[in-house]
Amino acid sequence: MSSRIKIILTCTHSLGAKFLEGQLSYLRNKGFEVYVLSAPGKEIENLCLREEANLISFPFQREISIINDLKAVFRLIKIIRKINPDVINAGTPKAGFLVCLSARIIGFSPLIFTLRGLRSETLSGFKRKLVRAMETFTCTLADIVIPISPSLKDHAITNKILKREKAVVLERGSSNGVNVNKFKRVFSAFERENLRRKFKIGKNDVVFSYVGRINNDKGIPELFTMFKDVNKKFQNVKLLLVGEFELEDSIPLELKQELEYHDSVIIIPYQQNIKDVYEIIDVLVLYSKREGFGNILIEAASMEIPVIASNIPGCMDAVKNNYNGFLVNNDLELKEKLLCYSNDEDLRLNHGNNGRIWAEQNFRCEKIWDSQIELYKKLINKK
Repeated sequence: MSSRIKIILTCTHSLGAKFLEGQLSYLRNKGFEVYVLSAPGKEIENLCLREEANLISFPFQREISIINDLKAVFRLIKIIRKINPDVINAGTPKAGFLVCLSARIIGFSPLIFTLRGLRSETLSGFKRKLVRAMETFTCTLADIVIPISPSLKDHAITNKILKREKAVVLERGSSNGVNVNKFKRVFSAFERENLRRKFKIGKNDVVFSYVGRINNDKGIPELFTMFKDVNKKFQNVKLLLVGEFELEDSIPLELKQELEYHDSVIIIPYQQNIKDVYEIIDVLVLYSKREGFGNILIEAASMEIPVIASNIPGCMDAVKNNYNGFLVNNDLELKEKLLCYSNDEDLRLNHGNNGRIWAEQNFRCEKIWDSQIELYKKLINKK
């Protein structure tokens, strides 16, 4: 073994850089030589440059294609042999599957798969069966599987996707923790008001926000429907959507147009400095149908923002109900909590303050990274 421990980490898409921010430089400072296998893109390229990791651009494709995937496996085998890593931690569904398969073909170990969620949960028919089989097979290939939340672990075991003896949850969950030094409020009231004005948000408006992919899977149609009811009662509420409309699992065209033209809805592209968005919102909402954990929930908590989230595996680990936010089971409960926060500034402030404590005590990124390193070294020493 060389003086530095070689590790390969993977992302299917460049936007996966957000799952690795800070982690790459931390690993490097702890004696690791870090290689990132990812589809090309400015996000992952900038991250690797900034944190001095080796980027290997690879054309991962999210959709299944037998011919392209077989070609990818042969290329990945060559890459793994050339790098000759000490450990591989493959994350995100498609990259995880292909890299785990390639590594296992050549007998590589130790092989870790980070399970960030179950894509099959919101699919149906043959595609659901195919993706579920791929998820199960990937977990079977890996020596260790890291579900990013305790409830995701239990859900995967119950559904026979993952064997209990392979599952390791790091600390209280999340794949990368939260940088509590970065995600903290610093704007003055004047700065906050100025930035709000830029987005046509008034000083006294109550802003509910969602950050991420805009599609059915994330519960956007239901959120908008409930928001419209709340907006009829409280005309000073606004809905700020931060992200891109997705073609896959896209929301109906009529709904998209209604969102775009609604007087109380603001839609902006995903921001590289997402912290500025957190500075101007009052409540974060993640009414998703499936999540591995929901990192935006702990980012918001760290920024003293109360949250509303679906009471589903993943989200239920990121939110302490009626402490730093609410977990909701259906549309009516979502509407009830939107109304609750719309009319109670003291509750928003109280849950926001609790959120900062919740994030600092449980989800500091360094705790997650140290647990990862401990696991990597333990597995390498067993070789």
